[in-house]
Amino acid sequence: MIRNYLKVALRSITRNKLTAFINIAGLAIAMAAVLLIYFFISDELSYDRYHTKIDRTYRVTREFLNHDGETTLHLSSIAPPFGPLLKNDFGQIEYAARTLSFGFDMAVEVNGERKKNSA
Repeated sequence: MIRNYLKVALRSITRNKLTAFINIAGLAIAMAAVLLIYFFISDELSYDRYHTKIDRTYRVTREFLNHDGETTLHLSSIAPPFGPLLKNDFGQIEYAARTLSFGFDMAVEVNGERKKNSA
């Protein structure tokens, strides 16, 4: 039965080469797009999941609101002085880390100690 289906498919491909090419190319492009979207979404959802204490790790972001209370801008970083201020104001914070990016040099500050890495 499957052999008959394969024979019919091959005959159809050899008779209608342009139509078969368009169908196969469309299927290949669609499958590639689905895989790219899946990999992108799985990467975004796995952000910082390699940490052992992920349930106790938080990232502070900032959001700008208009007069109606709707978000107009959402940024993934805040001003550097907020790290020590949050640690001083909230006793539950055990460690605070800040990253500053200046071109190709990356400065990482953990508990007041600054370590410089080149990115």
